[in-house]
Amino acid sequence: MLKNNHGSAVRAARRAVSFWLALLFFPALLSAEPFLEFARAKSRESAEAVEPALAAFLNNPGPAALYNLRKAFRNNLAAACDAFYQAYPVRSARKHRHNLIEIDGRLGALRDLDVIAEQLAGPFEGISGAREYLMAAEEERKTLLAAFIREMPLVHSGKIRSAAEFLKSGPPPDGFYSNQGEFWEKPQLALERETPEVFREMADYLVRDIRRHGYSPESLEEFHLTRAKLRALLSLLDLSPQKNLASLAAACAVLKRITGTMGGAHDKLVLKAWLGGKLPEGGYPLAEAVDAELDRLNRLARGQAVLLDKSGLLEEFVARWPGLGEPFRSDASVLDALRRHADEIHGKAQDEGRALTEFSLENMPRGISLIEFVSAFRAWRPELESEGWVETKPGLVAVDHGRKSLFHADPRPVPAKITGKIEYLDEKGSGISTNPRLSINGVKYKQKNPDVVKILAFKAPNMDADILAAEIFRILGFFTPETFPAYIKDSGGEWRLVLLTRWLDDAYVGESWGPAMARHAQVNAQEYATMRVADVLIGNWDRHIGNWFVTQSGKVIPIDHDLAFVTPSLLTSPESDWYVNFTIGISTEPDFSPNIYLNAASPFGCPPKNGGIHRILRREKVPVLEAILEKDPEMLLRTAQKVVEKLSPAKLRKAVDDIPVVFSSPERRKELADILISRRNRLVDVCRAYLAEFRKSLAERAAFAATRKTPPENGASEQFEMEKKYWSCHGRTGNPVVDTYYRVEEGRSMRIRETREGNFLTVKGPPVMEGTVKKRREIEFPVDAVIKEAFREAGIGVVTRVVKTRAEEKRTGCKALFDRVENLGEFVEIEGLPSAIAAAEKELGLAPAAVEERSYQELMTDIK
Repeated sequence: MLKNNHGSAVRAARRAVSFWLALLFFPALLSAEPFLEFARAKSRESAEAVEPALAAFLNNPGPAALYNLRKAFRNNLAAACDAFYQAYPVRSARKHRHNLIEIDGRLGALRDLDVIAEQLAGPFEGISGAREYLMAAEEERKTLLAAFIREMPLVHSGKIRSAAEFLKSGPPPDGFYSNQGEFWEKPQLALERETPEVFREMADYLVRDIRRHGYSPESLEEFHLTRAKLRALLSLLDLSPQKNLASLAAACAVLKRITGTMGGAHDKLVLKAWLGGKLPEGGYPLAEAVDAELDRLNRLARGQAVLLDKSGLLEEFVARWPGLGEPFRSDASVLDALRRHADEIHGKAQDEGRALTEFSLENMPRGISLIEFVSAFRAWRPELESEGWVETKPGLVAVDHGRKSLFHADPRPVPAKITGKIEYLDEKGSGISTNPRLSINGVKYKQKNPDVVKILAFKAPNMDADILAAEIFRILGFFTPETFPAYIKDSGGEWRLVLLTRWLDDAYVGESWGPAMARHAQVNAQEYATMRVADVLIGNWDRHIGNWFVTQSGKVIPIDHDLAFVTPSLLTSPESDWYVNFTIGISTEPDFSPNIYLNAASPFGCPPKNGGIHRILRREKVPVLEAILEKDPEMLLRTAQKVVEKLSPAKLRKAVDDIPVVFSSPERRKELADILISRRNRLVDVCRAYLAEFRKSLAERAAFAATRKTPPENGASEQFEMEKKYWSCHGRTGNPVVDTYYRVEEGRSMRIRETREGNFLTVKGPPVMEGTVKKRREIEFPVDAVIKEAFREAGIGVVTRVVKTRAEEKRTGCKALFDRVENLGEFVEIEGLPSAIAAAEKELGLAPAAVEERSYQELMTDIK
């Protein structure tokens, strides 16, 4: 479904790497014992695997059946046929290969629409516009599927069965496979090779190919080719007769984890491409949500790929291939070493008064490789589960942080405070869940019992922040669902650390409720102001229209606080300008003065990189706070005082101390409590400074509004233009504009502007300078081209003509015009309120010395 080169590039990569997988399927390529016997059995098995999937799809062509058909088709039949043609390009092989490539494209288009619908009905369900586009995707899929089903009995099924029969009985070529041609660097597969040798040779080629291509190439398209290559290697290992060996299973586990993350990012890219031609231009909540999730998954996947690259795991595994290289240590011996080492680290931590101990590959005993580490830990997990550690006992448990595998030694069990009847949730199966109830790391689950309390489990990047922020909002009297950490088994039987929270419904909330986008007009002003002041306290700059709900009575339900406190883990080193601007110097600057960051000219014209209160209270697409403060500016100050009264130092310390020990050590919690109390003590002063700038902004708007007149009739518009012009080498081109200026009373101007949109007559009054900002009244009329002839007849002379191109860029509170003027050069004009002009000047890097107070008419006259 991707309407660019991305989809075709990925499919090309899959076809390229599929050759190595298909060596296992087709005996004609393999002529040595015992690998020949193994490959012959696999060839028939792979050719026959597609037949039941085809029958199931024809019987019930739903999303699950389509998924299974495409999986069987691609992993077996298409890969084998593609490989046969590359190795033995007879005419019949080429015919089957081309037929199957065409069918794969049709199946891929349908599968893309299933992925799109799944996401619009799942993670993006509550966002404005998702339901409408879900209906559009389902309608598009219905149309494509109907055409595919009509053609299936007559065309496609015959081609699929014909290719399967061809693979079962195709004649083997003589000799060995030559590496001449398209895939020139593949090893030659000579006669009489043993199975492990052939597998290692194929794996070695794939690993070297991945290394050459790059684990994390710069472009997104190339990165998804990396995914295709890693998936090819995973499929190869999974088909090996040695796949049950611990070391090989460990390598597969690592590859499944990273390709799963990459697959999630790819699904978001498919959705983004499909939405690209359908969403309106400009900031749209659904587009922003998809972009944000794509960016998050892409960063996570790249982090995992870089770690895999640095670890050298794949190269080590190939070099020590089971039975052919230096053997790996047994799981039992590795576990003994890990347990002893864990006891030493944990004892040292307790001596130092630390409750949490972490050790990873960086401080593991010498001589333990990454493969041995992963393999031993996989063997250890059932033992931990059987001991019931997750529920009752302290001990060692592995936590997947998205960066590395860590052992956590925790003297306390993970709390489980969710009230009500809870039942374990089962995986729905390999098909697509049409109504997912719960998602853990991309795996969809359903409930066994409809009466069970619905629980949402999610893996937030900053779980400790989410827990602490929710507790602070509850102290302030908000109905914020509690969140608790817990270990949940994923579909692979492994424990995952997630946050559990009650699913919001009317019974739980106590009244009907809905998204803020639909109900913001009925919100209680005091509650909303309290939420925004609390956001300032905790540094939550992610309060957009989708991160709070409104009840029928106007109460606010704040949610989603994992981006509060800024960094992925509390009190780690600063990772952004925002963190530095708001919190640097807390331990060394008792007066907390560095934390006030008010360098923007206007509260609502602040560039995104500016930090502090301006970033938190930036103007939203639905400016709720601005509307409240325009009616009652003092509400912000009164609210800040109430928040300070409710959040006593003792309450803040207790809230911080209640953060589960699995996240933060006592030292970190104490430092965090000190930070929060310092912010609390300065909260009123920060809000007072912000309010002063907000009042200034209101005064500017009022002054500007007072100068406006009632618009004249006949379609004319009247306003007071406020602008500032700069000499600037911006290098931009825009639409052509021709201005013809006529002779009028000195100090005034009259021009006819010719643009693609039409012709306009503009009359401007005498300019008034406010500093370096020019203010003047102007009236503009749409006119016909004949007006120029009328001026000539009336004897109104032309003073000068200004020919230029103009590109326009809308900014907060103003617009920037990038002009390229013939015989003059390049300029930037900014039109808007003085405060917004000042902010835009800073954002665009325009020097005050480059200000030009003369108009283009005056500049052209001076040149003459």
